[in-house]
Amino acid sequence: MREKRIRQAAVIMLTACVISSYLAGAEWSGEWEAAVALLPPTGTWTLETDLTMTLTLGDWELSTRTLFDDTEWSLQSFTVETVFDTWDLESEIRFEPDRHRFRDWISEFAWSSDPWSLELTAKLTRTTDWLIFEAGYEACPIEVDTSFRLRAPSGACGLFFYDAEFEFGFDVCGVEAEVEVDIDDDGFDELTLTLEEIALPRIPWAQVDIEFEVSIAETDFEVSPEILLGLSWCEACIDLDLEGGFPKVPGLLPLTFEEFDLEWDVGDFTFEATAYGDPADWVDDLYWLKTEAEIDMDIDACGELTLDIALLWTETDLGVVEWDAAYEVSGGLTLAVSARIDCLAEQLDAIGVSATVEW
Repeated sequence: MREKRIRQAAVIMLTACVISSYLAGAEWSGEWEAAVALLPPTGTWTLETDLTMTLTLGDWELSTRTLFDDTEWSLQSFTVETVFDTWDLESEIRFEPDRHRFRDWISEFAWSSDPWSLELTAKLTRTTDWLIFEAGYEACPIEVDTSFRLRAPSGACGLFFYDAEFEFGFDVCGVEAEVEVDIDDDGFDELTLTLEEIALPRIPWAQVDIEFEVSIAETDFEVSPEILLGLSWCEACIDLDLEGGFPKVPGLLPLTFEEFDLEWDVGDFTFEATAYGDPADWVDDLYWLKTEAEIDMDIDACGELTLDIALLWTETDLGVVEWDAAYEVSGGLTLAVSARIDCLAEQLDAIGVSATVEW
């Protein structure tokens, strides 16, 4: 019964959208994307089309999204957004037409007036309903945010506490500090301490971010130094990201390294390498290292070309090569080509083309 009423509400919303467009000076905009992929090992094709239409009517914005996977109508959504002075409203209803069912209805109400902000989110799903409260206060150098979630499982007669989060941030001598405490219905869950933009003595071209996360199971840490290079022949930014932990279960090593990230930006060129220390985090349970390079090029007045290539490595060999090329033509048209090559099996796993039009 509830799903039937929700569908009726969606139809009313769409009807009101169309009628309103004729009664006032409305503006239409949208985006359409079509993608075709071939999987040579199986000889199968996949087709996906995604259409979003938006109607802007004063302070109101009404949109609808339709998604097809092959011949299946997998998603249909309707969204309403508006602003009332210091209030923001957004509501979205989503359906799965191929399964003849309602997916969810998410509504957000937000209010802000310096230095305070409040937000209420209601989520209705097929199995569980949620009510989320968020409140914030920001007045330099202090920032406070808190939130808690209530849920009503299917068949329940009321709302029950699920979890809560409290964040307290402040600025001390140019260092941004933040303390976050998470609790759930069983009590304490997690404590996180973050220190950002820590300047290093006598090294003005480097700074460090540090994060410690304490839970019942273990203590994790993340160290992220950033190095700025301003040489006469090169201006670049190098970001390192080292993640590890101190397990509370006794082991051979008191310290474990879980992930190491390196990012290097030079103009329109970006290089990134990620190494996973824990086999449970390996890509496809096989590749421990991923290196990726991306470059953006402006082709005079014709548009912008983006090239991206990623390499996945096993412990001994190069395993997979993935590459993407996207050409954005002036006028809202983007064309893209992608491919995935399995070097271990010596075969082409997938190749795809897509086109996106915006207006």
